Amino acid sequence: MPWLLRMVPTASLAAILVFTGYKLVNVQNVRRLLRYGGAPVVIYAATVIGIVTTDLLKGILLGLALSILNVIYARTHFGVRLQPHDDGRRLDVYLVGAATFLRLPKFADALEAIPAEHETHVHLRDLDYVDDACLEALSAWQNQRTQKGAKVVIEWNEALRLYKDKNPLGSYQRTDIVVTRGLALKTSKMEQVSISKILLPVDFSRRAEGAVRSAHRLAAHFHAELMLLHVVEPFHVDFAMVEPFQDSLRDLAQAKWSKKQAELDAFALHDLQGVTVTRTLCEGDPAGKILECSRIKRADVIVMPTQGHGRLHGLLIGSVTAKVLDQSDIPVLTGTHLEQEGDLTDWHVRKILCAVDLGTRTNEVLGWGAALAKEFQADVTVLHVSSEPDAMNCLAKAIGIAGLQAAALTANGDPHKVVARTAAQLDADLVIIGRGTATDTLGRLRAEAYGIVRQSPCPVLSV
Repeated sequence: MPWLLRMVPTASLAAILVFTGYKLVNVQNVRRLLRYGGAPVVIYAATVIGIVTTDLLKGILLGLALSILNVIYARTHFGVRLQPHDDGRRLDVYLVGAATFLRLPKFADALEAIPAEHETHVHLRDLDYVDDACLEALSAWQNQRTQKGAKVVIEWNEALRLYKDKNPLGSYQRTDIVVTRGLALKTSKMEQVSISKILLPVDFSRRAEGAVRSAHRLAAHFHAELMLLHVVEPFHVDFAMVEPFQDSLRDLAQAKWSKKQAELDAFALHDLQGVTVTRTLCEGDPAGKILECSRIKRADVIVMPTQGHGRLHGLLIGSVTAKVLDQSDIPVLTGTHLEQEGDLTDWHVRKILCAVDLGTRTNEVLGWGAALAKEFQADVTVLHVSSEPDAMNCLAKAIGIAGLQAAALTANGDPHKVVARTAAQLDADLVIIGRGTATDTLGRLRAEAYGIVRQSPCPVLSV
C-alpha cells in the first residue's frame, strides 16, 4: 500500500519511528548492564546516539567497533601494583587485568622486577583472566625465587579457580593442588566422606522421581540436607516489546512461575520423610543455574538422572546433565537407572568399581573409593582399560600410593563397554570415574565417559 503511506505526513511517520525507538530502549536492560561495569553502558549509549544522529546501520557498526575495542583492551590490559608493608619485610604484589600469552613478556618482566629481599605475597584476585602460559611462568618464577632462599606466597587457590572458570577445557594442572568448590587443597588421602548438603535438580519427570528416592537414601545415610532445585526457562516472545502485549505477557510469565512453584512445593512431598528438605525455584539456563546454585549453597554432591523430559529427550544423555557433568567442581552422582529405584530406606553400597586411566584424576578416584569403602564397609575393585604390557604394574603402584585395599583388574577394549561389563559381572553398586583435562582418556566426561554414565548398570559418581 505505497499510495496510502504517501498520504501520511512525514512528521507523523517520524514520530512513530521515534516512539518505537523509545520503547525499544529498555531501562531494565541498562540496569543489568551496570552489573558488568561502565564499559557496556557506554557502548550501549554510543550505539543509541549513533542510530539517532546518523542511521541504523552506522549506529550498529559504531557499537560493534566499540565492543571489539573493549574486548581487545580487556584481553591485553595488564598491570602490577606493589604495596609494601610498614615493617618493610613484606611486599604484597597485586596482578591486575588479563594475564595472557600476549602479555607474557611484560608479565615475566614484572615478576623479575619484584625485589627479592622481601617476603613476597602475590595476589591474583584482581585478574580478569589467566591462561596456561602465565601460570607456567608464575610457577617457574616461584620455584626460582624459592631455590634462592626467598619466601614467596602465591594465591594458587584463586589462580586455579579463575583458570578453571575461564578455561573449562584448559589443560593446566598442579599435581599438589586440587580445586574443590572453588578452594585449593593439598592432595592427601581421604580419611572419610563428609556429605552435609545434596543438590537435586528436578524437572518433575519420572526420572526425577527416581532420583529423589536415590538422593533421599543418600541424605538419610549421611544426615544431610537435601536441596531440591527447579529452573524455569526464561519466558521469551519475539513481540514482547510491543506495547499492547506487555501486560498480558507479564501475566502469563507470572502464571507460569506460580504454577511451577506449586509443582515444586508438592513434588515428592510424601517421599522425603526423615530428612531436611529445602526447595528453590529460579529462572535462567538450567545447567548454568544448577552449577551456580551448587557453588552458592556449597553443595557437596549433585544427584541427577541422565535424561529429562525436555526438548532433547531423544538423546541418550540429556544436554543439561552433560553440561553439569562436564563443568561441575563437585562430585556428580548420576545414572540411567535412577528412575527404576525402589522404595528402599537406606543407601547400600557393598561393591565399588573404580575406573581409572592413571591420569591426573586417578588419586582422587582412588581416594573416594577408599573413603566410601570405609564408610560402607564395601569391597573395592580398581579397573584400568589399557593394552600396555606393564598396565598391571602401573595400576598396582597407583593403588599402593593411594593406600587402598583393592583388587586390581586390567582389560583391553572400548573403555565404556569394558567398565559397564565389569560392573555387571561384579554386581557393583557404584562406579567411580574421574574428571580431568581434555587430554585424559576419561577426562572431563568426554565420549568414553559419557558411554560409561549411560551404560553402567549402577550409579556413577564422577569426581
